[in-house]
Amino acid sequence: MRLLNAKTLKLHSFFGRDIPPYAILSHRWGESEVMFQDLEHERGVDVARADPKIFGCCTQALKDGWDYVWIDSCCIDKSSSAELSEAINSMFSWYQIAFVCYVYLSDVPSSADAAHCSAFPKSAWFTRGWTLQELLAPETVIFFDQDWIEIGTKATLEDELMSITNITHLFNFSEACIAQKMSWAARRKTTRVEDEAYCLMGIFGVNMPILYGEGANAFLRLQQEIIKMSDDESIFAWRRDNSTTRHLALSGAFAGAPCDFAESGNIRTTLTEVEDILPYLMTNKGLQIQLRLFPAGLVWNKPEWRLSRAENSGKFVASLNCKLGTNGDRVAICLWRLGRSDIFFRFNPEILYSAPTAFTEPLSKIFIIGPPKQTFRGYSWFSIEAHQVFLQGYCTSIPIGDSSKFSGAWQTIEAGCSPLLNLRDGFALLQFDKIEDLFENVEDKFFLGMALVKGRAGIDLCVSTSPDNIPRDTNSRPVDRVRKVLPGGKVVVASLRKAQVSPEHRKYIPFDDTHYKVEITIV
Repeated sequence: MRLLNAKTLKLHSFFGRDIPPYAILSHRWGESEVMFQDLEHERGVDVARADPKIFGCCTQALKDGWDYVWIDSCCIDKSSSAELSEAINSMFSWYQIAFVCYVYLSDVPSSADAAHCSAFPKSAWFTRGWTLQELLAPETVIFFDQDWIEIGTKATLEDELMSITNITHLFNFSEACIAQKMSWAARRKTTRVEDEAYCLMGIFGVNMPILYGEGANAFLRLQQEIIKMSDDESIFAWRRDNSTTRHLALSGAFAGAPCDFAESGNIRTTLTEVEDILPYLMTNKGLQIQLRLFPAGLVWNKPEWRLSRAENSGKFVASLNCKLGTNGDRVAICLWRLGRSDIFFRFNPEILYSAPTAFTEPLSKIFIIGPPKQTFRGYSWFSIEAHQVFLQGYCTSIPIGDSSKFSGAWQTIEAGCSPLLNLRDGFALLQFDKIEDLFENVEDKFFLGMALVKGRAGIDLCVSTSPDNIPRDTNSRPVDRVRKVLPGGKVVVASLRKAQVSPEHRKYIPFDDTHYKVEITIV
């Protein structure tokens, strides 16, 4: 462990039991931070003395009788991936064994009663993922404003902190269930998506390799590590957050991100019946778990879905060993069975249900898996850019033909916007007619075809008098450039490319769907 001497402002390394008492700093990173390499420079002492955050921390530590401080920005050599990984896995314990933690709030101005001014609860420090463990791990936490004037301590500000953070266990967080702990992080942000998981490892008492680049898989690994050490089923008491992810009917057992636990702060665990229950086990068939299953159907009873008994629906209610509040109903999730197998998906993951009162079904050993990867693929959207064609006297229409050949949904949008199509898989057509030909009975029309086959998009052009005469070869390779000669001798050219969503289409296209732009010209 590397510590900064508060007197000399020089770095020193310590190992094992030789680590001296130290104070530790919690802060929000700014645009310009003093790093490890800055302090190693020959003018490192001057750099540290000129930084109000570092020098203020050292000054306060000396005032309180501590010779050393630990500051993440300058005590970790982040150019070393091995050192960074060790530091992230050790950080919770470093905050836990520190004699005092100083929280420096650079965005809270000095005030006679800073704890009750509007700036304190609005501080960005309360919105960051890493600062959650920095609040929970140390026994003694002191808050300071931007001028290093004390605001209060975790003990004296307990009521204010509980109100700001919704944390009900500031001094005994280990007594909270998994869902509660996750809910505390649900609305916090991290710069890198992997840190949504890494910043929670210490709170759940797990360690795992740090793999920047794995993305959201880090949070999945975190949950898999947690269930190796705990049988707390509240880890499954989450609701999918649809603000950033398209609604999906099926999912696996685990949440996709901490935000899925945003509404789980009132979950409490219940006593598990004394019986032989198999431990959780991750297998190549999915998560092996024992749950009580109640065959069920879903009935829409405004304003919510209600459960009813239905033996052959393929859906089951699975009761979890947790409940809503202290005296609330037991929490349940809905599972969908794959045929007659022992494999299940989670159904309607955006909803948590109340378990039926009379729940006497025996425990069943099942496997919960996530849906096939292609199930997670959202719709593909095609916006048609044909202004040059329209200027040449063409208009568009959706052809009426053999409906068994065509699929897709054209969006009815405001006049002046480009035609918009959404597809999951299938083939769709857009008909182009020359306006003057509609009256002269001249057949100078053409069709633009758009296809999505196994997730691969393609386009085609066809000169034909009827959509029923257009072949639909789903086995051909999709192409993204095509040109055809019209009966009048002109050439129509179409191109397909991925593109950003235009403002006019933003309200129609969900965040995680794919957008293609199809440009058509006549030369």
